[in-house]
Amino acid sequence: MQRPKPKESKSDLKESALDLESKVKLGQKINDNLPDKFKRENKGKFIAITFDGHLLALGETLESLNQRLASMSAELHENYYIGRIGFTSTAEIG
Repeated sequence: MQRPKPKESKSDLKESALDLESKVKLGQKINDNLPDKFKRENKGKFIAITFDGHLLALGETLESLNQRLASMSAELHENYYIGRIGFTSTAEIG
């Protein structure tokens, strides 16, 4: 018989949200600090980049980026940020 998982407290959830927010800000900063030439040549493309700045994949669409990452899933051992070069948000929901 499996033990039930302990419920996360409100402070745990808040800490988790703050951690996620800090990772997003770090990812945006890394994306912003990419070389200008790279940003010009790849404007509008989707990027997956590790938090220490290693480029994992680049895609014309979010779907193509996701497919590239899925094919690499066995090799991925660290967290990464997904963004869109030249944009402040990954996608627009309308």
